[in-house]
Amino acid sequence: MDRICKRITAGFLLLIGIIATSAAAPMPVAAAPAAIVVNTTTDGADVDLSDGVCQSSNGTCSLRAAIMTANAESGDQRIEFNISGSGTKTINIGSTSLPDIYDPTGRLEIDGYTQSDAAPNTAADGSNAVIRIHLNGEGTGDTDYGIRLASAENTIRGLAVSGFTRNIAVHFETADANVIVGNFIGIDPDGDDHPDRSTTGIHLWLGPDFNQIGGPDLADRNVISGNWNQGLLIEQGTTSRNTIQNNVIGLTPALDDDYSSVRGLDLQWGAWGNLIGGPDVDLHANIISGHQRSSGSAAIDLSHSTANNLVLNNYIGTLADGNTAASFTANSRGVLIKDNAETNFVEGNVIANTDGEAIWQRDNYNDPNFFVNNRIGVGSEGAALPNGLGVRVNGHDDIFHGNIVANTDDVGFLIVNLWANSAHVNFPAERTLGNQLTQNTFYNNDGDIDISSSGAYNGQSPHLNLDAPPITGIGNGQINGEAPCDNCTVEVYVSGNVRNNGTINTGSGNVGVGAGYIGRTTSNGS
Repeated sequence: MDRICKRITAGFLLLIGIIATSAAAPMPVAAAPAAIVVNTTTDGADVDLSDGVCQSSNGTCSLRAAIMTANAESGDQRIEFNISGSGTKTINIGSTSLPDIYDPTGRLEIDGYTQSDAAPNTAADGSNAVIRIHLNGEGTGDTDYGIRLASAENTIRGLAVSGFTRNIAVHFETADANVIVGNFIGIDPDGDDHPDRSTTGIHLWLGPDFNQIGGPDLADRNVISGNWNQGLLIEQGTTSRNTIQNNVIGLTPALDDDYSSVRGLDLQWGAWGNLIGGPDVDLHANIISGHQRSSGSAAIDLSHSTANNLVLNNYIGTLADGNTAASFTANSRGVLIKDNAETNFVEGNVIANTDGEAIWQRDNYNDPNFFVNNRIGVGSEGAALPNGLGVRVNGHDDIFHGNIVANTDDVGFLIVNLWANSAHVNFPAERTLGNQLTQNTFYNNDGDIDISSSGAYNGQSPHLNLDAPPITGIGNGQINGEAPCDNCTVEVYVSGNVRNNGTINTGSGNVGVGAGYIGRTTSNGS
């Protein structure tokens, strides 16, 4: 067990270190310069970049012209809106994407809340933001980007961006420490599903670091919904240490329906050290619900050599309280890990209301990943919430520590060779081994732990199945039992069901499940 303790301790230190780097804040914004004011919904280009004046051919200042002017001027810039008339102002972007936001000499802030009648969110749950600036990509020949950030420390606030292939893109190693807060991304300003769904809500690609998507303040909350493939896609290169927190991903602003994607968050191809959620559940939890578009859907997908990412204190498959669920908050799966993902931490989350697995460590060539103190099938206040299956483990050397796994329609933990009943040379059964299940709590499942040998490869079982040791005597502070083997770690639990208030019902009919961890020891062979 020294090995377990050392690895968990190392994992916690890793977690603390990544939080410190992931939560690094952008540099303070200096005093704002005179604003560039967008006063039209037309989409004309700036006619003269040498004069420092935002003006398109018809004499107005369009958003396209404003971005061009800001890029051409050195130092910090700010774009505001003052388009005449009441109600929402829709800017239909033509077949050419808006210019990249790229100025190495200074930062740009685009603030949609400067438009008349707009207001940031003040609701504790969901979003009551009033957004009056809508960037619309519908019918523009699949315009690639609504907004693309290619330089550092810019801020995008108070916009509805929908109908583009990628609504907001943060691309390249130059695009560090940008802030994307208080937006509707993938849906229209009134909260409705956009008729021409985007492929991806927010796309981080090829090395942007320290970007902030959402934040702890109510006004920071983004609603990222109605995007076809991913709400957020983080991938490629050294894309790292970005923070995603306090967002609604997959549901309407009112939290009364889903506009789900295939995946809520999709991290792949080497993305590392990113923080999803944060240490304070009340400030940092993302709601990631409603992703049931296909059998391959998942709230969070970590794949293709992603490493050292933290999924911390989120509500996955529930409403904003983390304690209730509805049919529209269901995910096909909760957290899916595959394709050489390693040393990722999934900790402190509520994961519930899945049609399939709450957690699936899918590929048995994944290196160690850590699953700590999650409430799988149990709400934040103890409510019983359903899952199809608790945890399916096909990887090796994973640590499952201190989780509650309850209320599943299937087994709580299933450890099995990936390619059951087939001799697939790339997925041999002997790789599904070395997993550590310690100090977890199990109850109200259709079976608690199933270590399956059905996928034997070349006659080898993926695990040596050991029976639970029989208890031979119980005294004051002492439990005696028969050792299953020499130097086995034996953990002892209270048998029963856990009530919503956290107490354990040990009465008749509640035997045979591990409802409360007592302690552990190493057997001496006798």
